[in-house]
Amino acid sequence: MRKGIKITYWLLVSAVASVVLHNFVYFLTKKEEGFFFAFTFIFLVAFIVSLFYNLLYSLAKKKNNDSGHKK
Repeated sequence: MRKGIKITYWLLVSAVASVVLHNFVYFLTKKEEGFFFAFTFIFLVAFIVSLFYNLLYSLAKKKNNDSGHKK
């Protein structure tokens, strides 16, 4: 598995963990906090950017491999 794909998976896991921690802190304190909410937003944006980057990278690599050129 490529490093970029692993990073994408870790960003998704981090976003889900931030959501869970945000909800857990809210459950304990009954007050809305912005710390884990901000992390969730940042991780989700980074996940989406990484997902599109990996998709475009894979398509470009596939296009180069299918063009008939041998490496």
